[in-house]
Amino acid sequence: MSDALCAVFVFLVALIVIVLFLVGSHTDHKKFCDPIPHDPKFRPFDHPHQPFHRLIPHFPDQCKTLDRGYAPDTTTISNELCSESNHPPYPYTKTIPNALFWVWGQFIDHMLVLTKPSKDKKIYVGYGLPKTSRSAYVLDSYGQRQQINHLAPFMDGSAVYGHSHERAYWLRAGYGGRMKTSVSHFTHEEMMPLNDSHYVGGDVRAEEHVLLACIHTLWMREHNYWAGELAHKNPEWDDEHLYNVARHMIFGEIQAITYNEWLPLLLGSKDLCGHEPCYTRSLSSSIRNEFATAFYRFGHSMVNKKLRFSDCQTCSSIKELNLVDAFFQHPAPRGNLWYEGIGGYLLGASKKKAKEMDSEMVDEMRRHLFGHNITLDLAALNIIRGREHCLPSFCDIYEYIHKRYPYDWEDITDDSILKRKLQHVYGNDFKEVCKKADPWIFALCEKPVNGALLGPTSVKLIAEQFAHIRDTDSYFYLWDSVTMYYRTRIHNTKLSSVILRNTNIHKKCLSTKTFLYY
Repeated sequence: MSDALCAVFVFLVALIVIVLFLVGSHTDHKKFCDPIPHDPKFRPFDHPHQPFHRLIPHFPDQCKTLDRGYAPDTTTISNELCSESNHPPYPYTKTIPNALFWVWGQFIDHMLVLTKPSKDKKIYVGYGLPKTSRSAYVLDSYGQRQQINHLAPFMDGSAVYGHSHERAYWLRAGYGGRMKTSVSHFTHEEMMPLNDSHYVGGDVRAEEHVLLACIHTLWMREHNYWAGELAHKNPEWDDEHLYNVARHMIFGEIQAITYNEWLPLLLGSKDLCGHEPCYTRSLSSSIRNEFATAFYRFGHSMVNKKLRFSDCQTCSSIKELNLVDAFFQHPAPRGNLWYEGIGGYLLGASKKKAKEMDSEMVDEMRRHLFGHNITLDLAALNIIRGREHCLPSFCDIYEYIHKRYPYDWEDITDDSILKRKLQHVYGNDFKEVCKKADPWIFALCEKPVNGALLGPTSVKLIAEQFAHIRDTDSYFYLWDSVTMYYRTRIHNTKLSSVILRNTNIHKKCLSTKTFLYY
């Protein structure tokens, strides 16, 4: 072999080694990925109910009392820290989310988490507030309550289709792979099916308020859009096959929108803080109690006092609906959506700036959640729910996430007014405060990460939970065999495109950056 050939050979070998090294350094997670099971082909219903997983396992003597023996009354916390003021501690800077952002978060929550009341004696919530039921639970080996999640820990489209065979079957039209609809004689639009004058969706909370019902209706229409597209291209497919492939398309689109559009805005990171996609069969699929009961409830702080309704052709605002009138009003068939359709509310939400992310909550959520004449403080309820679920203190969670205990108030907030409010409620001694720091309220008080909407503890915990949801799901769209030929289209789906093809909104009115206020 000539010297020239030897030199070329050595160069090529070196080049291959370098390429393999670089590829390996960027895809090192791949070697831990498990093969994707393909049986059953379609995602099953009726996932068994499981207790929530715990970030920090509690000990038998940790939760003898709901107030930990010395924590402040929940009503005091709500009045001091959650009532509306003229001092939002951390106003939005670069990225400003709109009302679609918080309702999407609620829609996803209703796909992942559902607790039901136990038959135990009701518990005290706060001074002057009605008592509430404890969450259904099982007892662990220590005799401690482990609350049950009644939904599968996957982004499986259950909010659209139901999580049981019975509900899913009721929602199906029985032909062409389609879902049932009702038709408004006022707008001639397809709406969710009716049962005793109530809209019925996959989740029992589908018509909790007008804007959430719009999101449910949107995805019912999107399913029927895909059922029609698939039937046209595959005339040999029967109702069952069309329905299931369309269902996989829908939860794939919901996953793509959540991970590619919504989470990057929330967390300030497009890669879940370094957690790259990798199906891992050895991981146990579960939702953390701390996530479900405290850290993912940030959206309650962002809800607006009013919902906007806009003209779908001129893009201009027409009216605003008071939040208290939008909640729990059972809008079908005589309600707002039946007469006005969903487009105006979705467009209005895209043009309505979400309330600032902070510890404060509009009075409609703190005082009149179930209507004008009913007092129920959602902030107090969130806090007592965290105590009832025996969540660790915020400082213990902080230590678990950051590998060190918070040193002082500066690790929580640098806002002097907010700091004084916290001290007034919880006390001045930071070490003592840490023992009783309720995670929901302290997570909202934590100073946001640059580029994110939440503080570093929330960002890390939520990123890890969504990475876990993705990586334990054998039907996640990035590796789902049912929709492999549509993977690129699903991956590039934006909420704006789904809205435009299922409503009468003119494309000039809706930004492609659907969750941003503009």
